[in-house]
Amino acid sequence: MKVYYYLFIGLLTCSIFCSTDSYSQTKKDLNNWERYHYLSKEEMKAPFKETRAFTETDPPTGPIRQCAEFEQMQGVLVRYPFRIPVELVKQMAEVVPVTTLCRAYEISSITSTYQAAGVNMDNIEFADIRTDSFWIRDYGPWFFFDGNRNPGICNFPYNRPRPYDNDVPIAMGTHLNVPVYGMNVTQTGGNYMCDGYGKAAQTELVWEENSNKTHAQIAQKHLDYLGISDHMIIDDPLGDYIKHIDCWGKFLDVDKVMIAEVAESDSRYAAYEAAANYFKTHNSSYGKPYEVYRVFTAGGQAITAYTNSLIVNDHVFVPISGNPNDNAALLKYQEAMPGYTIQGITYSSWMNTDALHCRTRGIPDLGMLYISHIPLQGEVKFADNFSINTDIIAYSGEDIYSDSVKIYYRINDGAWMNKTMTYVSGDKYTTQLNAMVGDEVEYYLYAADESNRRIKSPYIGASDPHVFTVVPYLTDIINFTPSISTFDKNQISQDVTLTNNTSDPVIINYIEEDQDYWKIKDRPKLPLRLDHNDKLQFTIEVNPYNELRDDYLIDSIEFRTSTNNSFYSRLKINKTVISQANDLMKETNFSVYPNPVSKDAYIYLNINQPQKVKLTLYDISGRKIGIIVDKTLNSGDHKIYWNATNSDGDHLPQGAYFIHFSSGKYEMTQKVLIVH
Repeated sequence: MKVYYYLFIGLLTCSIFCSTDSYSQTKKDLNNWERYHYLSKEEMKAPFKETRAFTETDPPTGPIRQCAEFEQMQGVLVRYPFRIPVELVKQMAEVVPVTTLCRAYEISSITSTYQAAGVNMDNIEFADIRTDSFWIRDYGPWFFFDGNRNPGICNFPYNRPRPYDNDVPIAMGTHLNVPVYGMNVTQTGGNYMCDGYGKAAQTELVWEENSNKTHAQIAQKHLDYLGISDHMIIDDPLGDYIKHIDCWGKFLDVDKVMIAEVAESDSRYAAYEAAANYFKTHNSSYGKPYEVYRVFTAGGQAITAYTNSLIVNDHVFVPISGNPNDNAALLKYQEAMPGYTIQGITYSSWMNTDALHCRTRGIPDLGMLYISHIPLQGEVKFADNFSINTDIIAYSGEDIYSDSVKIYYRINDGAWMNKTMTYVSGDKYTTQLNAMVGDEVEYYLYAADESNRRIKSPYIGASDPHVFTVVPYLTDIINFTPSISTFDKNQISQDVTLTNNTSDPVIINYIEEDQDYWKIKDRPKLPLRLDHNDKLQFTIEVNPYNELRDDYLIDSIEFRTSTNNSFYSRLKINKTVISQANDLMKETNFSVYPNPVSKDAYIYLNINQPQKVKLTLYDISGRKIGIIVDKTLNSGDHKIYWNATNSDGDHLPQGAYFIHFSSGKYEMTQKVLIVH
């Protein structure tokens, strides 16, 4: 795929500085080389000169989905000779297999080193692939799935003149038996992060190193070869030569990002805040702005390269060096990623521009079971039910166990419940959840396939689920109070107020009601004009002539205007209320006359058997302000005098009040208006 043309001086340079076997430089030269990911500071700052021809292939068959670092991994790549602690290999090998790129003759020595350190050799693999440097993040393969759900590797011109490094994606394609596609955009892996849903972020370095292409052309390449539809370019705040995004930022999930933070006295403070604000004000692929977590990175002599970390399934490996800020950084990761194992990896050779992430690269599970789901998050308007829809893809080609596709959920910190999702067609599954205004709903999805893979969304499941809160259903034109009418605890009627929120009049010419289950008492005469801030008040009553099939009836009242706009208010009726309303209608008659009340009124009761009766007076806010009757009454008709006073004998001011009747298991509420 690649053809190389070298000048003699180029070969000489590479042989002296880049060869795998050329670690005989002085320590000073080695340190400079490491620091700059290059040959020297001068060469790092010099314009990059292409010394090789790159053969671009046709793009893969779309649509393409590039894998994110926080998805399921089947392995991790490292390179020998190491510039990572063997302890890191040991820790990673407890999670996934670790593949070491090396020469065949080096395997025996590496194996001895691993065994001496207690590395789990069952999770160690080797690949006879020659490299020039240990920055496998920068030159390693970029993985994706094509439109046929086959894995692929994206190759690119590596932005350093290191021929063996540059060919690693091709060699890994052979090693893994995965096709390789060439994208002619000069790149480096440390300056790239994606979310698995078509968003990727880089600094302006990608523009600078591809100055022969327009920004639109670069974005198009990323779409064609990687499926990136939103190519986010962010000004680099680091203020150093390297301009790699992993030096200061990291995607932790589809909607979470970790951004470095510096002291206000730092000259780069405004630039770092601008980078954080970029994500705070941009929507993630979930449709809401990113959750931005900040980790303090002192910089300077202090090694605080905390965003240069690696996510491997449910583990996060964070570079630490004994700095006083280390513990706070690890706690910040735990806050951002609850349920994950956060493992600090101490090493004396970490640098602020070159740490753990730079020297490792994950291999996605090439047969992964994948859940593609846009969750309900934040504040969600009340609805009769909340649809949860998802696509589930088995890249292994194996069948998904249909009864394994479940949603696990809980409401207001209650017990976790689950239900099996309904298969729709293709990859699609659906289910519905019910919740009321004010409820906080937490949930995650789960699936399994015949390849014995299991997956959750979010990846960590119950420890960090999707969360949404149900808020009132309101419109911009008509405001409903209450936004949902709940008939529970034997309450068979409720008052509703409509308010015109606009400066223009609204003509209401239709109000729906369901005579089977509920009706509008004293239905207003239509059409009705509501001017600005005008209110329409009426009462909804439960109809006691039908039984519900389910525990609740969730329905909507439709209000239609002369402009053919429809607006809705929600109501929820408990099944027991229907039954109790039936009993009350048969056994008890409760009314107030006259109503409205100017001074004196009578409360009429008809009781079918002797029982204790309590009539309690409430104001419009629900505060108890008096007891009218609290005694046992005989069966039959009763006429109770009430002079429109509270428990202190004070006459009530003009307004709306409620008289609540309770007797044994029966309860009813009657609204009364006081007028003067």
